[in-house]
Amino acid sequence: MQRLHLLLHSIDSQQVKILKNYLTSFSTRDANTKLWELAAFVLKDKEAVPSMEAASRKIYKSATDGRIEKLKNRLYSKVLDSFLIDINLNRDIYEDEIHPIRIRLRKKMILYELIQFTPLKFTLGVELINDIITVSKRFEFYPILLDALYIQKSVKGLKFGVEFFHSMTKEIDFYEKCKRHSQRSLDLYAEMGMYATFISKADKSKLELFLKNSISELQTYFLDTNVKMVGYQLKTFEMTLLQLNKKLKEAKEVALAMLEFMRNNKTVGRRVRLGIWHTYIAQFDMELGDYDSAIKHLLLGREYFTGSQLNIAINKKFEADAYFLKEEYLKVIEIAEELAGTDLRITGNFRRDIMFYFKGCALFMLGEFRGATRIFNLKFEMTKDKLGWEINLRFMRIMTMIELGCSDEALAMVETTSKHIDRYQQIKDLSERDRLVLRLFRELSKEGFSFQQPGLKVFHLLLQLQEKGKPYSWETLTPELIPVNIWVIRKYGKIIPPSAVQKKSLKVFKTANPRKKSTK
Repeated sequence: MQRLHLLLHSIDSQQVKILKNYLTSFSTRDANTKLWELAAFVLKDKEAVPSMEAASRKIYKSATDGRIEKLKNRLYSKVLDSFLIDINLNRDIYEDEIHPIRIRLRKKMILYELIQFTPLKFTLGVELINDIITVSKRFEFYPILLDALYIQKSVKGLKFGVEFFHSMTKEIDFYEKCKRHSQRSLDLYAEMGMYATFISKADKSKLELFLKNSISELQTYFLDTNVKMVGYQLKTFEMTLLQLNKKLKEAKEVALAMLEFMRNNKTVGRRVRLGIWHTYIAQFDMELGDYDSAIKHLLLGREYFTGSQLNIAINKKFEADAYFLKEEYLKVIEIAEELAGTDLRITGNFRRDIMFYFKGCALFMLGEFRGATRIFNLKFEMTKDKLGWEINLRFMRIMTMIELGCSDEALAMVETTSKHIDRYQQIKDLSERDRLVLRLFRELSKEGFSFQQPGLKVFHLLLQLQEKGKPYSWETLTPELIPVNIWVIRKYGKIIPPSAVQKKSLKVFKTANPRKKSTK
C-alpha cells in the first residue's frame, strides 16, 4: 500500500481529476467504481499510509482477503496508464517544453508496434513512421529517429530493393554518429558542471586544458554533423574559456548572441536554457561590478524556470552573491534562509550548506559574530571539499574568534588549519591565494592578533593579496565571500609602512577600496 500511497500523492490536483474520469467515465462496471473508491481513500491522508485491513473494510466491508490486493495492484497500473492520456501529455507542466513532443512520438511508435502485424502496417503504419522521422529530425530526437529509420529500412527495403536499402544504411550510420556526438556534448557539459559545483577551486591549468580539449573535440563533431546541440555546447565551452581567462566582456557578448540564437532555433531554444544563459550573463555582470544588471538578468532568468526548482535554487544562490557584493546583507540572509529551507531532495545537502555559509558571512559583516560562530560551527556536507569550501570555512572561524577577542581559540584554529592543509595538499592542489592567507594568519598570530601596526612580513603579505590579475588575487563567486586581506586592513585602520619599505607602497592600500561594514 505504501507504493500506491506514494504514487497517488506525487500527482497534482488536475491529474487527480483526470484519474477520476479515467477510472469512472468509460464503464459502469462495479470494479472501476471501486478503483476510484480506493484511490479516494488513499488520497485522504498525505502523511499516513492506510493499512490493507482498513482499505478492505472501507471498500468491501470485510476483513482482508485476496480482493483488496488485486484491486490495489490494478489501481497502481491504472494510475500509470492515466499519465499517457493526451490531456496529461499536453499540459504545461514540463521544464522542457519540447518534452511532450518527444512523448507523443514515442506514443506513435507504440501504436506502430500494435498494428505492425495487421494490414494497417502498410497504410497507417507507414504514415506514422514518416511522421516520426520528420519531427525527430527537426528536433534532433536521435534515439526515436533511429528506431523509426530501422523500421523504414526494413519495410521499404523489401519494396524498393538493394540500392534503397544501402542508402538507408548510410543515412542510419550518419544519424548514429549524430546521436553519439550529441550525447558526448551533453556528457562534457555535465563534467564541466561538476568542476563548478563540487571542486570550488579547481586548478586553473587543469580546467583550462579540459575546456580547450572539449572545444577541439566539439568543433570536430560540429563540422562533421552540424548537430545543433553540439554547436550549442561548443559555444558554451567557448564562453566558459573566455570567462576563465577573464575576458568577461567577450564572454558576455557570446552569451547575449546565444540568447538570440536560441530564440530563433527551436532545436536548442528551450525556456530553461534561456533562463540558464541569463544566469551566465548575471555572473559576468557581477565580475564586471555591475550588480544591478546582474540582479536584473537573474530575475529575467527565473521567469523561464517554471517547474524547475533546482534551477530556481541555483539562480537564487547567485542572487545572494549579487546582494553580498552590493553589501545588502539583510537581503542575503533572507535569500539564504529561504534556500536553506528548500526540500533537500531538490538541492541536496551540499548546496543547502553553502547557503548556511552565506548567512554566517552576512551575519559576520553585520557585526553579529556570535550568530556567525554558531553557523560556522555546524557540521557541513560541503567540508568534503577539503581544500575549497572547508578551507574558507576554517578561515571564517578564525576571523570570528578574532572579532570576539578569543585570541587563544584563534591561534589554535590557525594551527589546526595548517595541519589540515598539510594532510590534504598531497592529494589536491591548494590555491596560491589560500597559501598566502594561511601565512598571513600565522604572522598575525605571532603579533597576538593585536592589529596595532603590521610587521614587515604582514605588510608584504597584504601587498601581495591586494594585487589584481594574479593567481593569488581575490575573485568574486568563490567561497571567499569576505576578502581576508580587506578585513585585515580594516582591522588595522590606518597602515603606516614599516621603515624598511618605501612609502610609495602605501598607495596600494589607499586604492584598495576596502569594504566598509554595512549599516543596513
